[in-house]
Amino acid sequence: MFGPLIRYFLPTGLDIASDWTVFSRIRYLIFGHLITVLIAVLGIVVNVVPSFDKYPFVIDLGLSLIMLANLFLLKRNFVLCRFNFYVIVWAMVFVLSTFVRPLWGYQYYFMVWSASAVMLFHKEFYIYLIFLLGASSFFLSLLLSGSLGTEINFNPLFIFLLWFLIFRFFHSTNRYYIKTINQKNQQLENDKKLITQQAEKIEQISLQKNQFFTNISHEIRTPLTLITAPIRQLVEEALYLEPEHMQKLLLADSNGKRLTNLVEEILNISKLESGHLPLKVKESDLPSFLKGVLSSFSSLAETRDIQLKLESPFEKFSCWFDQGSLEKITINLLSNAFKFSEMGATIVVSLSEEQREIVNLTVKDTGSGISQEDLPNIFERFYHTESDIQPSSGLGLSIVKVIVERLGGTIEVKSEIGQGSEFSISFNVSKDHWDSRDLMDKQTEKPDAKKQKQEVDIFSRELNRNFIENETNAESILIIEDNHEMRSFLANTLSDRFQIHIAPDGQIGVEMAIDIVPDLIICDVMMPKKDGTQVCSELKQNEITNHIPIILLTAKADQKSKLTGLKNAADDYVTKPFDSSELKARIGTLLGNRKLIIEKFRNQPLFKSPDPSILSADKVFLEKIKKSIEENYSQESFTVESLAENLNMSRSQLNRKLQSLISTPPKSLIREFRLQKAYTLLVSEAATISEIAYRTGFSSPNYFNTVFKETFGQSPGEVKITPTKRRKIDG
Repeated sequence: MFGPLIRYFLPTGLDIASDWTVFSRIRYLIFGHLITVLIAVLGIVVNVVPSFDKYPFVIDLGLSLIMLANLFLLKRNFVLCRFNFYVIVWAMVFVLSTFVRPLWGYQYYFMVWSASAVMLFHKEFYIYLIFLLGASSFFLSLLLSGSLGTEINFNPLFIFLLWFLIFRFFHSTNRYYIKTINQKNQQLENDKKLITQQAEKIEQISLQKNQFFTNISHEIRTPLTLITAPIRQLVEEALYLEPEHMQKLLLADSNGKRLTNLVEEILNISKLESGHLPLKVKESDLPSFLKGVLSSFSSLAETRDIQLKLESPFEKFSCWFDQGSLEKITINLLSNAFKFSEMGATIVVSLSEEQREIVNLTVKDTGSGISQEDLPNIFERFYHTESDIQPSSGLGLSIVKVIVERLGGTIEVKSEIGQGSEFSISFNVSKDHWDSRDLMDKQTEKPDAKKQKQEVDIFSRELNRNFIENETNAESILIIEDNHEMRSFLANTLSDRFQIHIAPDGQIGVEMAIDIVPDLIICDVMMPKKDGTQVCSELKQNEITNHIPIILLTAKADQKSKLTGLKNAADDYVTKPFDSSELKARIGTLLGNRKLIIEKFRNQPLFKSPDPSILSADKVFLEKIKKSIEENYSQESFTVESLAENLNMSRSQLNRKLQSLISTPPKSLIREFRLQKAYTLLVSEAATISEIAYRTGFSSPNYFNTVFKETFGQSPGEVKITPTKRRKIDG
């Protein structure tokens, strides 16, 4: 009954969602008014039937009219409810107190306490305490006056108190829930504001980031053009340059194109993310288009012995798509497949129609694969996996994802280490799918073959450049670098003075260093399979290579990276970009220091206690050689091969190691030790020359006599003394 009336008297213009507290208070205020009106009407009836009582009738009528008038006033102007509530309550207490008739007895005045408590207090404890005190006083006064047995007059005041207590009970019960709802609403409102602010901030940061990339890319273009254009002009006009100089120009030109392509990629991805790169959708034959893109990779596939093929269930399939976007997607996916594939791998591009007007394009390879840890991140900008065989900008797959989303498609990837990877793209090729502003005329635009070839050529040069080792008698340098062009630059820069060996990754570099024992190693830090710090650590712990100076080459210029390299016993640390003259100077310093150590060994007999300034690892190695020769010199069968076997080395490794340390081959060391031992025996024992020759491991006395005289300038007979002289010496 009260529900429709409460809704009717709700103030006009009240926003319930934003002012829930006011709304809940108004509801109970209206409910209290209606109860008061109902009680007043009952009072009117009681005072009219059976006999008319003028005084209470007027009061009840006035009360009901005041309550009704106030209800309409609140409905008209709900602002009044903010300050009118307690005024109305006090008025109700005053009016209700008039129901108590002094003629009935003073006891009824105690009931006013209860009415006042209900309407003036919010805490239930005070309400019920005052109510009980009023009721107790009422009945106690009746008991003392001896009137408790008489019939109690249930006047309108008592009825009102009963109704109002019931109302107050529900009101008290709901207050907690109303308060909780208000708190949650406020929390939701605060969370909404916070989320909105964060979203706006993220959007602003994203816009600033894209603008930054765009600005930087544009700023780079001008100086880049001033670099690449003269280089290209020199390449075209340089007819009589030396091949070495031409190779350097071509290297600079190639990297200029690569940098230009990277700038274009950054600009494109910024435009795509901001939605400013328009689409040019045309009706074209999809299989023919893909064949054209794959043909750009045919030379690269042939060079690397990779089988590249297109699988399509239909020879012709005319549909609507943006050729530029699909070309960029296909080239990046194929470049990624080649990057992760080694010689003899297979790359398959397949085309299928999943459902009506939905095409699925798949690029599958049998390469190294991607780990499950890396899969969630491969579409992140500038992300590199640890299994990367070749370096890249890290933008390719990021661009693919953005373009696919721009086309309204989806991209998925499946991959396992050692099993290869499979990228699947699904997109709509119906005309109705595209915005009318993106649709072009029906004429099919052929792919830009020149641009495709340029992009593929840049990628091909990164994969296919090989170098020929320069076999000379000069000091040897091993270059361990995974970037082909950096290897080429270093090899060309140093080949005029040094014998150059190259390794494409850390694992091969360690194997080559142990095999060839170079005079110096230049090693990049960031490499697949084994990084530079691992290479440095392994080589410095290996007895064959621990003497070789190592220069770590890296793009990381921070102090922490330098300390990591030096802690792994690197001899020097050079950051990119570097000056070739500085690198040559550092190489010269390290090799010069090595020569000083060699001179110390050379000026000091091997078989005496070594100089303390000589490196401990070198001292330990020479002590091993000394011990092995001392234990086996008397055996004629003890040769260089025997010594190398005792040291767990090959003959060539031992020879190169000793040449690096003391510039003396192992054969000369063994012979020198035998001759020194023979000299001692000649002057200290009475044995014959032949006996001494055989005891010191020489194959014949004649050979012993020859090499002895060459070494000491005297024959064994001239050195040997008589027993009489020996006794004098001993005495």
